[in-house]
Amino acid sequence: RPQFGPTRFGQSITNVFTVTNSGNEALLIMAATNDGAGAAYFDVSAIPARVEAGTASNFPVVFTAGAIGTFNPTCYTVNNSPYPNYYFGLHGSVFQLSTSAGPYAGGNTITITNGNFGAITNVLVGGVAAEIQASGENWVRITVPAAGSAGIKDILVQTSDNGAITLAGAYTVN
Repeated sequence: RPQFGPTRFGQSITNVFTVTNSGNEALLIMAATNDGAGAAYFDVSAIPARVEAGTASNFPVVFTAGAIGTFNPTCYTVNNSPYPNYYFGLHGSVFQLSTSAGPYAGGNTITITNGNFGAITNVLVGGVAAEIQASGENWVRITVPAAGSAGIKDILVQTSDNGAITLAGAYTVN
């Protein structure tokens, strides 16, 4: 499953997919539809209608983070190949912060919500350990540590269930 995320709520991310036609005649794609949880958040409308024999065609899939959680729909295509029921899985993860900026000295409290954290063991903001105030399966409340420098910081949520989850550029130190 191609990854889209973690993505901040309300933002979009685009990944490029490739359709390869290794057959002897043109591949005609008549339709592409998504089904499953979060299907509406994935736009596959730019899939090519025709891919000539022996060629490949790239197309974008856009994931719009319209709800907090984890989404795993499947894209089904209708085409003229001997395998007309071609499908591929998609995976998107959306997070939200109660606030995304804070002082250089740290000390403010933020809540991070996501659909797939699991058991949280540690949180780093810009590489510095934060104090965990409370947590649940899909959220954590931390006290932000003092920063070594101002600017945009990644938040790394470490879990025993799902490994390390990086929220790239999620927090800004003023």
